[in-house]
Amino acid sequence: MNLEKYLKFLFNLNNPIYYAIIFTVLIIFVFYIFQKYILFPKVKKHNIQLKEIELKNAKLMALFPELNPDPLIRIDISGIIILTNEAAKKIIKTPLLEGLSIKDIIPKIDFSIEDFIRNNKTKIIFHTFNKKYFSITIKGISFLNIAQLYFTDLTKRKLFEEKLNSSQKQLKELMKHEQQMVEGEKNRIANELHDGIGQNLLFIKASLQRYSDKLKSDLGEETYDQLLSSFDETITDLKSIIYNLKPSILEELGLGAAITTLCKTITDKSNINSNVDIIGFEERIDPDQEITIYRIIQESLNNILKHSKAKEFTVTMMEENKNIKILISDDGIGFETSNKNYLLPGLGLRSIKERVESYSGTFKIESQLNSGTLLIIDMPKKY
Repeated sequence: MNLEKYLKFLFNLNNPIYYAIIFTVLIIFVFYIFQKYILFPKVKKHNIQLKEIELKNAKLMALFPELNPDPLIRIDISGIIILTNEAAKKIIKTPLLEGLSIKDIIPKIDFSIEDFIRNNKTKIIFHTFNKKYFSITIKGISFLNIAQLYFTDLTKRKLFEEKLNSSQKQLKELMKHEQQMVEGEKNRIANELHDGIGQNLLFIKASLQRYSDKLKSDLGEETYDQLLSSFDETITDLKSIIYNLKPSILEELGLGAAITTLCKTITDKSNINSNVDIIGFEERIDPDQEITIYRIIQESLNNILKHSKAKEFTVTMMEENKNIKILISDDGIGFETSNKNYLLPGLGLRSIKERVESYSGTFKIESQLNSGTLLIIDMPKKY
């Protein structure tokens, strides 16, 4: 009885299961029609359009060499030239560039072209063609399996740089010559003072002492002693001037002894403590460079005396391979140097910079307000 009811229910057209099956079949049919006649044609059309766009891009890329006014070369993955424009043909005067290896035209290209293209690398090299100087930008384009070489004529810039370098060299030589002339004039004045005024003062002092009894009687002993003391002070001042113009210890004992004496003299005059550390300089260097270094340190210490309000300064001078390094520091009030537009304050520091650069050296200042100052000087040693 139950089986009969079940079969009757199963074959009843009003059974909801049949409706569910029919609905499912309809959905599948609609999805199939949508895929076949709507979705697939859209995807196919999109792929066709994408290929057309890529083809257009490739064609545009192919046109670039002809449109570019600068020389341009295209190479394949093996480094063979496949395309050039007219500008490239004019600078590389070879009858037929296409088919040649780029490495034969530009030997500086000594790397793997294939790796360069596959990894979309970019590199800039420099090369000369027919007395013209070019910057060559090499750009790998992996999706086209090519690389393009873009040439930029730098001949005018190169000539300008060469003239600038030549002018800078001439300026350094002129500055060095000027310094030599100044030192020569200082030596001449020092000799004149020593041989002329100095000797005359000594002669007058000797005469005063020879007639001391008569002068004491006529002028009074106190006046005579004051007069003699004044002559002694004048002679001492003159010796100091002569020494500053022509430090004899520099000629006699060398740079190390001269710098040590200079620092001691500054300390004695000002009561500013000094520390001196000389490393190397067992052998004498070029006399002109010796006097230049002496003047640099002398000017630096004068700046410390005038402006720093320091209680202590340190001078370190060392030989490093073929270079001379000088560090001059103080614990004074300092000044601000962090501004990018910072200019050297005072004629003294600018003079130091010019002297250093005349020997192809470098000059650097590190300073902050209330934190002291450090001068760093580095120059090649001249024998």
